[in-house]
Formats: sequence, structure tokens, C-alpha cells
Amino acid sequence: YLKYVKCSFASEARRVMSNINNASKMYYQIKGQWPSEVEELERSGQLDVSRSTKLKWAFDIQLSDQGGRITATSTEEMSGGAGHQVVFDADVGKFTGYGSPEEE
Repeated sequence: YLKYVKCSFASEARRVMSNINNASKMYYQIKGQWPSEVEELERSGQLDVSRSTKLKWAFDIQLSDQGGRITATSTEEMSGGAGHQVVFDADVGKFTGYGSPEEE
């Protein structure tokens, strides 16, 4: 049951991270550089992340032509608690960390 709850909490972050990845690709096509923060994507009109999601998760974008990663770290506002990380590996298109099947 606990694994299901973690997966449920993490699913919001994973959905937004997929959107960030797609928006980052569009941003790169237009601007010729990779975004470094969600706010850049929002200002450019490529992405809209709800306020409630931003209160629960902090997103870090580290993308490049070689791939890179997007990391979400939970805050105190997330029901599962602060400090949990979900990582999206853009090289292979895979999620790891909190709420993932491989999580220990």
C-alpha cells in the first residue's frame, strides 16, 4: 500500500517533468539554448505549471545536447514529506527515485 501511495504522490512530479522535457525541446528549437529553470519555459509560453504543484515540488533542469536530467525534489507541502527526489534521465527517457519501482 505504501508503495502505491508513493507512486501516486510521485505521479504528479513525473507528469510535470515529462511536460518540462517536451517544453525544453521546443524552447531549444526556438531559442537555440536549453532552459535552466521552469520560469524560463513559463515566460516563453512553452509551459504552465500550477501553483499547487510548485508548492509541493521544486524542479531542477540540467539538459544539454547529450541529454541530461530533470530532478524534482518534494517540499514540506507534499503529503509524503520533504526531501524526496524523482529523477528523469533524458538520455534514456526513464524515471528513477521516489515512487519508482526500483526505489529501495
